[in-house]
Amino acid sequence: MLRTTLQRGASLIEIVIGGALILLSLVGLIGAYTFYLNAGLRSADTLKASFLLQEGVEAVTLMRDASWSNLSSLSSGMSYYLAWNGSTWVSTTTATTTDGFTRIFWLDDVYRRNSDRDIVDATSPDAKSLDAGTKKLTLRVIYGTTATTSIAFTNGTTDGSLGSFPSNNAGDGDVAESFTTGNATSTIKSAELFLKRVGNPSVVYLEIRSGSTVGPVVGTSEQVAPSSIPSSALTWTVFSFGGAPALTPNTTYYLRLRSTPDSTVAFSGSSGTLNWGYLQGSGSAYVGGQAYRYIGRQSNPTDGGQALSQYDFGFKINTRIGGFDKQVVTYLTNLFE
Repeated sequence: MLRTTLQRGASLIEIVIGGALILLSLVGLIGAYTFYLNAGLRSADTLKASFLLQEGVEAVTLMRDASWSNLSSLSSGMSYYLAWNGSTWVSTTTATTTDGFTRIFWLDDVYRRNSDRDIVDATSPDAKSLDAGTKKLTLRVIYGTTATTSIAFTNGTTDGSLGSFPSNNAGDGDVAESFTTGNATSTIKSAELFLKRVGNPSVVYLEIRSGSTVGPVVGTSEQVAPSSIPSSALTWTVFSFGGAPALTPNTTYYLRLRSTPDSTVAFSGSSGTLNWGYLQGSGSAYVGGQAYRYIGRQSNPTDGGQALSQYDFGFKINTRIGGFDKQVVTYLTNLFE
């Protein structure tokens, strides 16, 4: 009798232990399945982005093959999107996002060194010439959601010019606004400035600099054509950043507005102006930064400009939550010359 009882007790213990082992195995399998499912989904998104990049390069190449004017007529540095009109690919300024993926491209002028015809940067000090039959193509695919962070100052609504930017060929320099990040690392997707076009100003772009208005460049935005900035009233204008620059927590950075031709160089051909909405007065100003003007004036790259302690320009910093930003760069030539 005692033996039978012991046998039954041992069987019950074996059942409990066996059940626990099966449960632990199931939990492990479910965890592994979840991990590989998420990894597979991420891989699928990355693969889709790669296909979109490849298709984008082929689409722009087809536009080139149809007519070089399809590319030469586009503004250098301006952001464009691809659209299918039913029979062919065309460029458009209308933003298009499909399943969370946004595809953007822009073309830059190409310069060649006079001595050996090698491609050199537009800022190269070497003697160089514009190659009108070649364009540098940059194509980006962005995936992920965007959120406007608390790094913003929206009270800068005064409509006026503080820095004569871009200068009318006078080399008066650039304008900037400093800001301070919060407690978390920020991955920047875009910034918005409260702008109004006056006359026909030069093409503009935005830099994020660290340390000072003339410190190292952390990120450079795509160029914005003056035609896309309204002349009727101050409007939030988006400057998108490639490469998604990351900003360190609790650090001061500088939004420096620049132009092409360069507003810091006299007789560069720059034309103005833009009004960047601002607020004067310390009572309700942005405590994390301040406005600047006349940065780099008269071809002096070390001139940090004039700090305006009682002024702030309106701005918003938009971060990307998750996702990724991929791009490819290539060169296209006019095959029909």
